[in-house]
Amino acid sequence: VAVVAERPMPATGVVVAWLRVSLRAAQNPTVAVAAALARATGRPLVVYVGLGERYPWASDRHHAFLLAAGREAVRGLRARGVH
Repeated sequence: VAVVAERPMPATGVVVAWLRVSLRAAQNPTVAVAAALARATGRPLVVYVGLGERYPWASDRHHAFLLAAGREAVRGLRARGVH
């Protein structure tokens, strides 16, 4: 968990769980903390997975793996009520 600003939350908005490394629905601390914050504040939870090409191991094969893991995570998150 990273605090990106020391200021009050706005009155409206969503909670975003940005998955960069652990692309799984179960036993994912990022999703767990974001879901708890969303419940506590009554806000929707959005799970974001982004791909980029600016890192040493970027390749079509690796991105295909990440996309497959992302699809599996979506199925698991939907089963948990996260859309």
